[in-house]
Amino acid sequence: MNHDNTSAPTLKADFDRDGFVAVNPLFGPDEMTEINAEVARFLVEGVPHMLPEQVYCEDRNDPTSIKQLQKLFEYSAYFRAMM
Repeated sequence: MNHDNTSAPTLKADFDRDGFVAVNPLFGPDEMTEINAEVARFLVEGVPHMLPEQVYCEDRNDPTSIKQLQKLFEYSAYFRAMM
């Protein structure tokens, strides 16, 4: 993972000062390609196995309008490893 060469003490100081930390970029282009491919795969293969209350759609009648997934790490070893 690309963490912009920011040290842990600097990140901690930034968090203490601002209340948040932005790490830019968190992932490089190759990692984003892999993540996007895994998300696409999960939408097809994983979402049908999720509990309905863990899948949020813009339109409840349109399963292609997913806007949020809860606890997908419970359904995917890939996302579990990211946690």
